[in-house]
Amino acid sequence: MDVEPLHITTAVSRHVPGTVVVTIAGELDTATAPLLYETLRELGRPPVLELDLTGVSHCSSTALSVLFRTRDELAGTVRIRAAQRPVRRIIEILRLEAAFGLQDARGPAA
Repeated sequence: MDVEPLHITTAVSRHVPGTVVVTIAGELDTATAPLLYETLRELGRPPVLELDLTGVSHCSSTALSVLFRTRDELAGTVRIRAAQRPVRRIIEILRLEAAFGLQDARGPAA
């Protein structure tokens, strides 16, 4: 039985001074959370880190803990934008919108 390797993909953009945008795709879970943390750690300590979750289909509690750890240790501000419905829903259920400045693709959530 072939097992598909675990992976996430990331792309980094630095178009706005002081802001690093990381576009993430894949499933964020126990297996991929450490890879995500290491990827974000390699960015240094940007004043603003925007995580574009357009391509993320799943986000586990372990991955959410990585987002908190990133906010607390690696960046001044962490914003999540363009989260797909399943990911956005868990953030809303846990009432974490303000903690991560949750935004849709057009800007801050209403």
